[in-house]
Amino acid sequence: MPSSLTSDASDDGPTIWRISSFTISHTYKSHGPSRLYLDRANGEFGIVSNAPSATPTLAQFPDEGAIYFAGKSARAAAWRAKCKKIVLLFEHCQIDLEFGTVDDAHDFLHTAEDIAMNAGNHFFYSYEVVRGVPFVRADFDMAKYGYVDRTPHPAPVLDSEWSQLRQSGEWADFVIVAGGKNFPVHRVKLCKESLYFKAVCSGGFAETEKQSIELPESSQIISSLLDEIYDTYNSTTGSIFTNFALRPEIEKEHAMAQLLDLFIASDKYNLEKTKRKVSYAIIDRIPFIKDPLMVIDIAVNIHHEQFPYVDHGLRRAVVVQIDARLPSIIGDEGAWKELMEDKKVLKALHVFMCQGREDGGESGMLTPAVMPVRAGRK
Repeated sequence: MPSSLTSDASDDGPTIWRISSFTISHTYKSHGPSRLYLDRANGEFGIVSNAPSATPTLAQFPDEGAIYFAGKSARAAAWRAKCKKIVLLFEHCQIDLEFGTVDDAHDFLHTAEDIAMNAGNHFFYSYEVVRGVPFVRADFDMAKYGYVDRTPHPAPVLDSEWSQLRQSGEWADFVIVAGGKNFPVHRVKLCKESLYFKAVCSGGFAETEKQSIELPESSQIISSLLDEIYDTYNSTTGSIFTNFALRPEIEKEHAMAQLLDLFIASDKYNLEKTKRKVSYAIIDRIPFIKDPLMVIDIAVNIHHEQFPYVDHGLRRAVVVQIDARLPSIIGDEGAWKELMEDKKVLKALHVFMCQGREDGGESGMLTPAVMPVRAGRK
């Protein structure tokens, strides 16, 4: 079965790198090749299985904790030209990563640097290890050789201040009402992030005079939307590795429904930054869904005529997943039936397969198989 993981950084699927081995603090060592999976919405990297299956398995410590790390927390990185090894230093550990190719190693390094910079991690520094230092040895220690973080330049921490104001409601001068709940907000923040709210707050409407507006979305969706506007952590777009990958399928289904609603709301209220982040969250979570019917349900929703036209790659990404999972979808009566009944998804899948053949790549079947005959879904 073809893997649903892709190795490019496009919107078609998640960003991954193949790694030959990894070591944590010179004590915990991998048992073979695996893959490094990027949670783009949160700037986190997780270790997943290298097995060629449609659903990746998140690597875990013996105590069942997920093996992952946050790029924004890295203190420093060490590398050497023409070397497949990258070493990251954190406050309490060092992680050694041996990549499959030199290009993959340096592509990962550039990604980690970008994540640290975008997160405002001014401590982070990337060192090219000089000749004479035993960098390739398994016992290489960054701190021992002085490859540690540098003193950062002072910078304002505006994001955390907005997050605190979101929690306290202090100095709020506008109210959003949703699902019977009042959300105190700050017009200056709303107007900066959204042309919709800029018009509402200063456009001479009735809501402008009342300094409040009632929105039709649920209180949970609006709460998550405001958390994103105020750069506040929320479980809807939170870590794949702690909030999603290891959850039961029924919880994943609820989480994906919340993300799709959040994407639609972000589009409706012109919150482009949030919309892009949510699109990453959706695309990067789909590979961890085991249930074929759930994947088809997501595809049907994304291809619905009322779904936002500018989708940041969601339509194509979910079709890539369907193509990778065709054998399991065909073997699932409910999933196969729903796929066969949705002409828009079928057309998108057919176009994708044809393009794959034209480009010289491999793809799944072009002629639909017969309806599965097994008794039904468990």
